[in-house]
Amino acid sequence: MQCIEKDTQVKSFLKTGKSKEKIKVAGVPGLYLVKNTETEGVWEFTRMRDKQRFHFMRRYPKCSLSQARSIFNDYNLKIDRGDPYETISPRHLQAEKKKKIVEGVKIDSLIVHYFEEREERLQKSKTNKNPDRELMALQARYKKYLRDEIGELFPSQLTTEVAIRVLSQIRNSDSTRSKVQALFSDIKRWAIRTNRLSIEAAPINWEMVHEVLPRSICAPQKHPACKVEDIPELVKLIYEFNPHEVFKSGAYALLFVILTGVRVGCLLEPDSQVCGEGEDWFAHWKEVDLKQAIWHIPAQYLKESQNGAMDIPLSKQAVFILKKQKELIYSLMGNQAIEGDSFLFPSTQFGRVNRINRPMKASSLKGILRRVDEKQKALGLEGFRDRFTGKMITTHGFRSTLTDWAEKEGFNSDLVEIQLHHRIKGVRGHYLRDPQIERRREMLERWGDYCFSLLSLNKDIS
Repeated sequence: MQCIEKDTQVKSFLKTGKSKEKIKVAGVPGLYLVKNTETEGVWEFTRMRDKQRFHFMRRYPKCSLSQARSIFNDYNLKIDRGDPYETISPRHLQAEKKKKIVEGVKIDSLIVHYFEEREERLQKSKTNKNPDRELMALQARYKKYLRDEIGELFPSQLTTEVAIRVLSQIRNSDSTRSKVQALFSDIKRWAIRTNRLSIEAAPINWEMVHEVLPRSICAPQKHPACKVEDIPELVKLIYEFNPHEVFKSGAYALLFVILTGVRVGCLLEPDSQVCGEGEDWFAHWKEVDLKQAIWHIPAQYLKESQNGAMDIPLSKQAVFILKKQKELIYSLMGNQAIEGDSFLFPSTQFGRVNRINRPMKASSLKGILRRVDEKQKALGLEGFRDRFTGKMITTHGFRSTLTDWAEKEGFNSDLVEIQLHHRIKGVRGHYLRDPQIERRREMLERWGDYCFSLLSLNKDIS
């Protein structure tokens, strides 16, 4: 079939043609039928006159073949006659009026609709364990950095100049600048997607923005990390921490984080309780194979979920800690707490019904580090401090400590990057796909030996 001449050919084309395939309509220059489904399509009309493009559409079967011929033949006569673009299609004129009305609404009046749509995207993406918390952070960011600057503007006024003005006021954190830029850019893209701003609106020249922005006056904030030479002493203190059984689970979780170098978010819940589908995205016993000494982490548990799932080789010290954890939880909570679907490090807040089937809070580890530090100070010692800032160490900082140790021991930096679940940049990262399980196992075994070097547990661990 080369072109459509009658109704039966329309139905035959829709039934047999491929999706988005189009066919010419006989007798009407510039008119085509584009297939959507087996029963629906779009009449698409395109003509050029004096370098000006005329483009109009109607839907089939709402608009029949005879109606489409009548409408678009009339458009052809007006185009050949030289009529102005805006007078050819009344629908086009109405759309332009509606667009002007929509574009005339200020951003502060639109922002509620933006955050509603952003919330839907966060829920659908399934890459964030706590989308409600992320939405609150975005709303706070808009209120603090953007509302005073762009709230009274129209979407069409979101220009490069405005972007420079907004970001120039943020000079104490490159990270904050980057997040505000992302929000600013997303608001403009949303305005285009929802027809509140013309797609032809001038894009923001971010290269120019970055060229003229003043440099940040503060160095990038890094998580305070334990010195490599202090790790054995710290591990000894954590392992021997607190005689009360109920607190031992937190100590085991902290040791497991140190030995594996994982982000705490893979294991433990943030301070605000996670709800919805993401509430189960924390380590379970079913994901650990103690015989093979492998811990499988599904992609959704990870911060960089787009990098895919991850397998962590467990050193003999990490396996030892998990066995001790299993014994402890069994004695405190019974056999049901170590079944496959149970969390690896469950909450120890037994008095609260809604916490029994939840993972431990990440703040528990901070509390242990703080108590260990206070104990050191009570003995007149310096405690465990970051080498450069002098601040108390953090759980995330152990990833930096592992990196420093591996560098000193001569391990390939790629092994550390894979273990930390970082994306290796450049062409090398694109082609390097082997997870290097055994080479990472060797690295983590030596790291575990170093961490436990002050503990007399060789018989128990082996």
